[in-house]
Amino acid sequence: MFGIDCPMCADEDRAAGGQSEPSSLALAGGQEQDGSRGRGEIGPIINDPHRFKNGRQVGAYAGLAPRVFQSGEMDRKGGITGAGNRYLRSILVEVSWLGLRNNPWMKQVFDRVCRGCPSRRKIAIVAVARRLLIWCWTMMRDDQDWNPRALDAA
Repeated sequence: MFGIDCPMCADEDRAAGGQSEPSSLALAGGQEQDGSRGRGEIGPIINDPHRFKNGRQVGAYAGLAPRVFQSGEMDRKGGITGAGNRYLRSILVEVSWLGLRNNPWMKQVFDRVCRGCPSRRKIAIVAVARRLLIWCWTMMRDDQDWNPRALDAA
């Protein structure tokens, strides 16, 4: 139903000499990517995008929401909850690492969260993965294709 391609799988297909057809939606590059193995990886997991009210619910569904510790007036946020589909999280993180190479939007988000500190690289890549998931959910909900120019406004 909703086909989303994984550039990571496209690279593996090309290395194995596999033939793949061009895709209509590329996640990480903003350029046309091809990959038959990655096709439909995220779409079937999200299934119906209209069942989520907002991006926060989509992030929580994938386990990319922060763990909350509350007691009285104290309100602290920890790491991600990890609840949800582990496979979806791993796909998003891998695509985010690959997207840092050629997607200025992902690189900008990564650098903003990382703040030049090497110990925050994993925190930053999870932030990029969460924003990528929300962006993909928005495209599925609105039935739109990948538009790199729209990311400049986001």
